[in-house]
Amino acid sequence: SKLDDRLKLMSCSSDVRKALDAKVITLGLAEMLSGLTKEKQDEVLAGFAAAGKYPTAEECKPQIMAMTKSLTVAIFDKMDCGNCPNNSARQRAMFGNIDDGYCLNSPCYDQKTDTVLGAKVERLRETYQRVEIVRPGDNYRVIKLMAEAVGQEQAAACRTCANHGAAVSCLPNSIGRVTESLCWDSVCNAEKVAAHQKAIKDAEEAAQAASQAAATDTDPAASA
Repeated sequence: SKLDDRLKLMSCSSDVRKALDAKVITLGLAEMLSGLTKEKQDEVLAGFAAAGKYPTAEECKPQIMAMTKSLTVAIFDKMDCGNCPNNSARQRAMFGNIDDGYCLNSPCYDQKTDTVLGAKVERLRETYQRVEIVRPGDNYRVIKLMAEAVGQEQAAACRTCANHGAAVSCLPNSIGRVTESLCWDSVCNAEKVAAHQKAIKDAEEAAQAASQAAATDTDPAASA
């Protein structure tokens, strides 16, 4: 196990090795950083230097794990991931500080994910005029288009609107999920719902008035 730990240092970036040689960071922290890409190692190390504090390996683990990507929820074909050196499960001894089932190369993971999401968007654009990928931090206000809410006739008209479309989720708990038949103009939708409710109320009042008028015409006592 000691040899395995030392072999991890071969994956360290030049800056991390220099920091270890200068005893700026501990051996455990260097081993923990070794699981990341060299570019990410340098980025994290620079962040430690800017903060003026170098954490222990255990203190650093949550931060390192936050930079990895779970292969369990990946939406792309993972066939090539099995032999990738950035797969934490490929060589458990080499990446012993990081749990199994994680990708250590976030840029590659994100690129593959975006390719799948982009393909979903292109397919949806064959049906919908507006399709958006919803990412963390986006503040879209959308609502499901429902015929019972706006009326059958209005719903048919809404489906030809430029703001009628679909969303592809890039959110952590629902990545790749597609939601269709959405209205991207919630203000307009609210107006259509209000108009439909008013039309229903007006129709009910008209029907009630007509019913009362008919009852009056057929009631001799009322006529007298």
